[in-house]
Amino acid sequence: MCIVTIPPGGRLGNQIYPWLYGLIYSKKWGICLKTLPPEIKDFINFNFEYCPDCVANNLHWIDSDPDTFLETPPQFNEFNFGSYDLSGDWAEKYQHILQETFKVQDRSDRSEVFIHVRLGDTAWAYGSPSVIWSFARPFEYYQEAMSKLGSPKGFISSDTPDHELVCRLRDSFDLELYNGSPMETIIFGAGFNNLILSGGTFSMCMGMISRAENVFRPGPFCLGQDQNVKNGLGELGLKKWTRLSWDFDETGGPFKC
Repeated sequence: MCIVTIPPGGRLGNQIYPWLYGLIYSKKWGICLKTLPPEIKDFINFNFEYCPDCVANNLHWIDSDPDTFLETPPQFNEFNFGSYDLSGDWAEKYQHILQETFKVQDRSDRSEVFIHVRLGDTAWAYGSPSVIWSFARPFEYYQEAMSKLGSPKGFISSDTPDHELVCRLRDSFDLELYNGSPMETIIFGAGFNNLILSGGTFSMCMGMISRAENVFRPGPFCLGQDQNVKNGLGELGLKKWTRLSWDFDETGGPFKC
């Protein structure tokens, strides 16, 4: 019996988290896990050659709460964890397994900071007061997090490195721009003791596999000044992470929720 995980689409962050569910499930029930996002094969601490002859067919979706999915026994040949997100108590329960899985090298200077700015295909929505779906928050979100850390030196990385927000952050805080592949960026950033993250699964995976003492993440977003319009993205990750909620008001200016 084997497990086949199928990603729900999207980019690297969305490829990783269903595989992580499959990895933990396979460890629990002593069965093998076949699929592996090819980008991560060189960044994990074991040789991943499970189930070379396993064929994916008749996929079975395990439709249970993230906090209780391990209680579903393996009764089928394939399982699909593609609908899962790293939410609830999942982060607290299984972070140690994630930390043991990935090859993260902690930075020797624990005072440094790593800022990740997720823009990419949502860069068009940045600063638009009528659009809620942009992973990067206003400059003031990052500024507040840097202030709480004492404005340390460090690095910044983004999938849109020439965006005005990234350039402003880099220049304002004298940060070095890090350019690596997506997986290299996750591993590099996870080695810092101070992380300032954007929304989205890419940033979240970076925080999940790190041993950082200080992790900042956008809290539940609000749309303009309407406090009733929010989503739950800010709850993803560990409960000990610091959430700072910023958005844009009706003029496109920064607004603290």
